[in-house]
Amino acid sequence: MHKPLIKGDEVRHGKHIVLDALSKNVVDSLEDSPLAEEMLRWLNDGTAPISLLTARQVVQAYKSAGELVFAIHLLSDNSCIGSCRLGDISWQARHARLFIGIVS
Repeated sequence: MHKPLIKGDEVRHGKHIVLDALSKNVVDSLEDSPLAEEMLRWLNDGTAPISLLTARQVVQAYKSAGELVFAIHLLSDNSCIGSCRLGDISWQARHARLFIGIVS
């Protein structure tokens, strides 16, 4: 039987960061306040007008599109410094796109 590669709150540890799969518990903990205007411009691909979105709405949109979404946390204080997502996955062609965003 096929086992999923990524489970709910499974993490990948690096030397300075943790890559955290965004499970329902993590998504539910995201704030409901709109993201900063600069972040909204960065997230917009130019195909639609920029609208106010919360982090939760952005993550849910990516997941609904079939993308795998992760949060990037610092090991030192567990603060979230960005996210990454894997999308446009074609298992047969062995092709995917990796998006990484780091907040300064």
